[in-house]
Amino acid sequence: MENERVVISQYGPPSVLTMVREPIPVPGRGEIRIKVQAAGVSFGDVAQRSGLFFAGAPEMPYTPGYDVAGTVDALGDGVTDIAAGDRVAALTLFGGYTRYICVPAGWVVKILPDMDPAMVVALVLNYTSAWQMLQRVARVRRGDSILVYGGSGGVGTALLDLAKHFELVVAAAVSKRWQDLLRNKADLLFDEREPASRELLRRFRPAGFNAAFDPIGGSHVWKTRSFVAPHGKLVPFGISGAVRPGGRRNLADVVRLGLLLGFARLWKRPEVELYAMDRRIKTDRHEINADLAKLIELLGSGEIAPRIGARFALHEVPQAHERLESRNNMGKIVLIP
Repeated sequence: MENERVVISQYGPPSVLTMVREPIPVPGRGEIRIKVQAAGVSFGDVAQRSGLFFAGAPEMPYTPGYDVAGTVDALGDGVTDIAAGDRVAALTLFGGYTRYICVPAGWVVKILPDMDPAMVVALVLNYTSAWQMLQRVARVRRGDSILVYGGSGGVGTALLDLAKHFELVVAAAVSKRWQDLLRNKADLLFDEREPASRELLRRFRPAGFNAAFDPIGGSHVWKTRSFVAPHGKLVPFGISGAVRPGGRRNLADVVRLGLLLGFARLWKRPEVELYAMDRRIKTDRHEINADLAKLIELLGSGEIAPRIGARFALHEVPQAHERLESRNNMGKIVLIP
């Protein structure tokens, strides 16, 4: 039997993603091997492929992929609390675009046997990030107001779903073509390309929002900051505005975000805190797994419902990246090996 996995061999457009075939990996001591049933595609993967990833990627060629869900099919020595046949999810950061992956046993969270792996994998990065931004960073409470940009994206739809669960007042930037599908997820939906959108937000929350979440970066974050109440919190969590179709980059947007973060240290009204899962995973794995376990419970009880925007076969990963870069998608994009 062979394993198939996708690798980034150089920076560039989606076409630089290529498939390699090799022997199935063998788990080492303390590791398990997962037969992957769903792997998530995220904007972090696109940033890596475009040369805009700053958290330290492996040496090329390497396999991207933050999150997987599947079935344990082999155990390394010393693994006692997981059995072959268990269904699990894991935040991997790298390596997810594959049919088989070996990870430390402490990385995985068990899932129910009947759960759709695509729905589960939507929780691993996107919903866990949204949960942590709402609960651990912004510390929102019932009745608070939040402003969400990129409301139709993977993390954006997760924020809207969880905001409904937490009974928050929500304004979300969503393209007109997606608004009917998200109508019940927000109190106000607006298309920020419309000139009247700024005044609409001012009227909706004259005193400003308790929290705002911005995945775009660059000068856009400065605009978002203007809608946050002095006692509130702005949470940038991406630099999607710096990525152009075809793997092109706009580094000026990265610089502008850095300037805002520096300015925010001096002027803390409102407070600004960058959220980066890539950093948290290195020190807070136990916390991340605990939050993911809560989300799996909510999925099992039907209290949250991840939106799957598209499913692609593993060999279709270039098309998956093209779909994500085009912004012509709502929800999580998933690979089905």
